Amino acid sequence: MSGFLEKNLTVLKGDGFPLKDWNHISLSPSRSGQPVPSLSWEGRSYPLHSLIDPRREGEKLLRTYRPAGMKIFLGLGGGYQIEPFAGVGKILIIEPDREMAGGLLSKMDFTGLLSRRNVTLLISPEGEEIIQWLLDNYHPLLDGSLDVLPLRPWQEKRKERFDLCSGAIQRALEHIGADCSTQKRLGRQWQRNI
Repeated sequence: MSGFLEKNLTVLKGDGFPLKDWNHISLSPSRSGQPVPSLSWEGRSYPLHSLIDPRREGEKLLRTYRPAGMKIFLGLGGGYQIEPFAGVGKILIIEPDREMAGGLLSKMDFTGLLSRRNVTLLISPEGEEIIQWLLDNYHPLLDGSLDVLPLRPWQEKRKERFDLCSGAIQRALEHIGADCSTQKRLGRQWQRNI
């Protein structure tokens, strides 16, 4: 087990994760000096972030989306798209592919991001696991809005896995919405009874 993988799994308390390095991930230096994970796919290399300045790319994303509310990131990548949001609200990171998770966690240090109390990483979860996590952890009245931000270069290569995750998120939100409507009706009835 590589040093980074062991370090990252310690933060995740993930001795049960059967993860290992994946040879389809390599690191390329960006012009600003940060390492950018690149995916080797069908004989080509696809960087998962900007090769100029991946941190600035993440900050730009923060300006595009409201910083408040809960964020679900589909795809871990190098974490540059997640880091600007880490101090704001609840964050769920879903890495749909176990091999990709192993490759990324083996090559980069994510301990600063993953050790935050408001950040959760689910690795290759089944739909029911995503639904249950959202039912247990997302409370619209307290957490505010919910945004789903996919890692586009990776999404294009694993569309079916990303679609499964998106479908589970949608089902959870429908269930949560129905619960909120019921609570609202009961709240009105309770107020009338008083």
